Amino acid sequence: MSRSVEVEEFWERLKSGDLREFAQTNPEGFKEYTRSVIEAQIQSLGDEERINRARQLQWVIDQHVAKHKTPLGACIEVSRMLSKKVWGEGGFQDALNGLINPKINKPAGPKASVTQLAPIKNKS
Repeated sequence: MSRSVEVEEFWERLKSGDLREFAQTNPEGFKEYTRSVIEAQIQSLGDEERINRARQLQWVIDQHVAKHKTPLGACIEVSRMLSKKVWGEGGFQDALNGLINPKINKPAGPKASVTQLAPIKNKS
């Protein structure tokens, strides 16, 4: 996945410490700025299905963040949510291990091998 120009600028501002000052002096402006960067990244996905999935995920993240009064609480909540998506039951790790069918997000079920048997000899 490539980053949009807005996201590249965001990372440069983050490295320089500029965003910390911006967030402290203008919290609402900072929120609007981060929303625009997120939207630019979502739009850069190109494929409509991926854009819709990214918007759905961003909505879920926003709901988790809204539960908390502090940035640290929101950060911990989002970290827990994403950890469950990766390492929880039916998560990304299970998909990588072949334990779920990623198309329908359900257990793939046990795998069995078929053994060829020799024909039965008639004892007459």
